[in-house]
Amino acid sequence: MDFIFDEIPNQYVPYHYDVFYNSPSELVVGTTDCHTGEPVYFKKQDYEKELLTVLRASSSLPFVAPEVRYKGRTLLDGGISDPIPIKKAQADGFRKNIVILTRNEGYVKKPSKFHFFVDRKYPDYMGLQTALRKRYIVYNETIAYLENEEKNGNLFIIRPTEPLRVGRMERNPHKLEALYRQGYEDAKTSRGKIQNWIKQAEKEAE
Repeated sequence: MDFIFDEIPNQYVPYHYDVFYNSPSELVVGTTDCHTGEPVYFKKQDYEKELLTVLRASSSLPFVAPEVRYKGRTLLDGGISDPIPIKKAQADGFRKNIVILTRNEGYVKKPSKFHFFVDRKYPDYMGLQTALRKRYIVYNETIAYLENEEKNGNLFIIRPTEPLRVGRMERNPHKLEALYRQGYEDAKTSRGKIQNWIKQAEKEAE
């Protein structure tokens, strides 16, 4: 994590922080508060000059990376509490959204079987324990919400046409290459539909 969120952007491939902070575009970073189990979002004005800190928190998976302490909170990956933050985007005023999913249509997340390890690893974070226990419920409910919003024309979903054949910590380069190609072909196939949807959304916004 130090290599990814410190050495690469600060030494090997220096990041243009001045360009980022002077850009009118916003970057909202989602995290999970370990104590409350609730999602916590940070905008530019919130993380000021500490972009890498909140990005690190947002990318810190349980068991894989240590918690990140920032502004009095103990944080981990935002996907724990809000796996697909569509309602946050809508609450921020975005009526039309393109959502990229990593699972094929029909995928249903199942309950985790590792709650014992969660409780043992994080005994002081009751909120995190609860968030991890109900994550599959939140995910499945969000998928149902997304599909309904798509039917209503409020968003466009991009997702794999075939089930993923790689593990969460996949290291086989051939499988990863195949997954990359699958995503590329799926995106190319959807290109025309995406363009048409965007044009329609622009017309409705006029």
